[in-house]
Amino acid sequence: MRVNEPVTPEDTDRSLKIAATDSLHRSRAFERVAALYDDDRIYAEEAIQHYLPRPLYVLTTIINRLESLDLTPERLRALTGLILMACDAGNTLWGYPSERARPKQLSTSNQFREHNVWMMLENGLELWSESAANVPCVAWPNRVPESGRYLRLRRAAQGSGT
Repeated sequence: MRVNEPVTPEDTDRSLKIAATDSLHRSRAFERVAALYDDDRIYAEEAIQHYLPRPLYVLTTIINRLESLDLTPERLRALTGLILMACDAGNTLWGYPSERARPKQLSTSNQFREHNVWMMLENGLELWSESAANVPCVAWPNRVPESGRYLRLRRAAQGSGT
């Protein structure tokens, strides 16, 4: 991982290649969010315009790959949550200063900032685990904790092999 290193000619070439395919990735993103004649298409177009070419390329590539994975529903839901965090980090809608005059209006800040979308995916699990409350686990029929929150564990049915 490169952090705070000078831009190399290879970085510039890679960036130019991504910029050259920007309209293709935007078109694909529009089609995934709203069909061509959908009444809400104008809102999708407005939102997607707040993504720079590089984060949009990364996000559309990741989302396309997601569909080819054979995941359990739980893993798909968790991975979708991480991708949503990356989508939020990849746009240019962050406020500067932190309080925006019109928080419900889509507007790009006048200061440039680009988050590393891949790092958001890597750090997303840590962010979730920091904000989650501990849930005590007990095996039924043991006593439920005073907090009232618990996870009930059951034995697998006999003969199921689990």
